Amino acid sequence: MNPAHESRLGPLSRAIAGIVMFDDKVVFASFDGSVFVGSVLSGHVRCAHVGNVVNDGTLVDFTGCERFWVGLYAGIPGHACHIWDTVTEQLVFNAGDITDPEALRGWCLLTQQFGAHWPG
Repeated sequence: MNPAHESRLGPLSRAIAGIVMFDDKVVFASFDGSVFVGSVLSGHVRCAHVGNVVNDGTLVDFTGCERFWVGLYAGIPGHACHIWDTVTEQLVFNAGDITDPEALRGWCLLTQQFGAHWPG
Protein backbone atom coordinates (compact mmCIF):
# COMPACT_ATOMS: atom_id res chain seq x y z
CA MET A 1 0.00 0.00 0.00
CA ASN A 2 1.59 3.19 -1.17
CA PRO A 3 -0.64 6.26 -0.65
CA ALA A 4 -0.23 9.44 -2.66
CA HIS A 5 1.25 11.76 -0.08
CA GLU A 6 2.62 15.29 -0.09
CA SER A 7 5.97 15.98 1.52
CA ARG A 8 5.03 18.61 4.12
CA LEU A 9 7.76 17.75 6.63
CA GLY A 10 10.48 16.73 4.21
CA PRO A 11 11.53 13.14 3.59
CA LEU A 12 10.33 11.97 7.02
CA SER A 13 6.72 13.09 6.47
CA ARG A 14 5.96 9.67 4.95
CA ALA A 15 7.20 7.87 8.07
CA ILE A 16 4.47 5.93 9.86
CA ALA A 17 3.56 6.90 13.44
CA GLY A 18 1.29 3.91 14.01
CA ILE A 19 -0.75 1.13 12.42
CA VAL A 20 -4.17 -0.26 13.39
CA MET A 21 -5.45 -3.50 11.86
CA PHE A 22 -8.93 -5.01 12.15
CA ASP A 23 -11.14 -7.10 9.86
CA ASP A 24 -9.75 -6.52 6.36
CA LYS A 25 -8.73 -2.91 7.10
CA VAL A 26 -5.34 -1.38 7.72
CA VAL A 27 -5.33 2.15 9.16
CA PHE A 28 -2.05 4.01 9.45
CA ALA A 29 -0.97 7.56 10.16
CA SER A 30 2.08 9.55 9.11
CA PHE A 31 4.06 12.01 11.21
CA ASP A 32 2.36 14.96 9.50
CA GLY A 33 -0.98 13.74 10.96
CA SER A 34 -2.52 12.29 7.80
CA VAL A 35 -4.57 9.13 8.41
CA PHE A 36 -4.94 6.54 5.65
CA VAL A 37 -7.38 3.62 5.40
CA GLY A 38 -6.55 0.63 3.22
CA SER A 39 -8.11 -2.68 2.34
CA VAL A 40 -6.01 -5.82 2.66
CA LEU A 41 -8.22 -7.55 0.08
CA SER A 42 -8.09 -4.91 -2.67
CA GLY A 43 -4.88 -3.06 -1.77
CA HIS A 44 -6.74 0.24 -2.27
CA VAL A 45 -5.67 3.10 0.05
CA ARG A 46 -7.43 6.41 0.65
CA CYS A 47 -6.79 9.40 2.87
CA ALA A 48 -9.36 9.62 5.69
CA HIS A 49 -7.82 12.71 7.31
CA VAL A 50 -5.34 15.25 5.94
CA GLY A 51 -2.82 16.30 8.58
CA ASN A 52 -2.15 19.93 9.43
CA VAL A 53 1.17 20.38 11.25
CA VAL A 54 0.66 24.14 11.61
CA ASN A 55 -2.58 23.80 13.59
CA ASP A 56 -2.10 20.40 15.25
CA GLY A 57 1.64 19.77 15.50
CA THR A 58 3.49 16.58 14.64
CA LEU A 59 1.87 13.19 15.18
CA VAL A 60 4.13 11.18 17.49
CA ASP A 61 1.98 8.11 18.16
CA PHE A 62 -1.13 6.51 16.67
CA THR A 63 -3.20 3.57 17.91
CA GLY A 64 -6.79 2.39 17.94
CA CYS A 65 -9.28 -0.43 17.67
CA GLU A 66 -12.46 -1.21 15.75
CA ARG A 67 -14.28 1.71 17.42
CA PHE A 68 -11.75 4.57 17.72
CA TRP A 69 -8.42 5.78 16.34
CA VAL A 70 -6.31 7.88 18.68
CA GLY A 71 -3.42 10.17 17.78
CA LEU A 72 -0.95 11.84 20.13
CA TYR A 73 0.44 15.12 18.77
CA ALA A 74 3.31 17.31 19.95
CA GLY A 75 4.01 20.96 19.30
CA ILE A 76 0.72 22.85 19.65
CA PRO A 77 -0.72 23.41 23.16
CA GLY A 78 -4.30 22.24 23.54
CA HIS A 79 -4.21 19.85 20.55
CA ALA A 80 -2.28 16.85 21.93
CA CYS A 81 -4.98 14.17 21.70
CA HIS A 82 -7.14 13.51 18.65
CA ILE A 83 -9.81 10.82 18.62
CA TRP A 84 -11.67 9.69 15.50
CA ASP A 85 -14.82 7.58 15.27
CA THR A 86 -13.95 4.68 12.94
CA VAL A 87 -17.49 4.35 11.58
CA THR A 88 -17.83 7.96 10.43
CA GLU A 89 -14.06 8.68 10.27
CA GLN A 90 -14.86 12.04 11.85
CA LEU A 91 -12.67 13.73 14.44
CA VAL A 92 -14.72 13.63 17.66
CA PHE A 93 -12.14 14.99 20.14
CA ASN A 94 -9.24 17.41 19.79
CA ALA A 95 -7.81 18.77 23.04
CA GLY A 96 -5.27 18.19 25.77
CA ASP A 97 -1.67 19.07 26.46
CA ILE A 98 1.16 16.59 26.05
CA THR A 99 2.92 17.96 29.14
CA ASP A 100 -0.15 17.49 31.37
CA PRO A 101 0.65 14.54 33.71
CA GLU A 102 -2.98 13.37 33.70
CA ALA A 103 -3.05 13.35 29.89
CA LEU A 104 0.18 11.35 29.76
CA ARG A 105 -1.11 8.85 32.33
CA GLY A 106 -4.34 8.46 30.36
CA TRP A 107 -2.39 7.92 27.14
CA CYS A 108 -0.33 5.16 28.76
CA LEU A 109 -3.46 3.43 30.06
CA LEU A 110 -5.15 3.74 26.66
CA THR A 111 -2.24 2.30 24.69
CA GLN A 112 -1.83 -0.55 27.16
CA GLN A 113 -5.55 -1.35 26.82
CA PHE A 114 -5.40 -1.41 23.01
CA GLY A 115 -2.16 -3.36 23.07
CA ALA A 116 -3.81 -6.09 25.11
CA HIS A 117 -6.30 -6.72 22.26
CA TRP A 118 -3.70 -7.08 19.53
CA PRO A 119 -2.56 -10.57 18.62
CA GLY A 120 1.10 -11.43 19.16
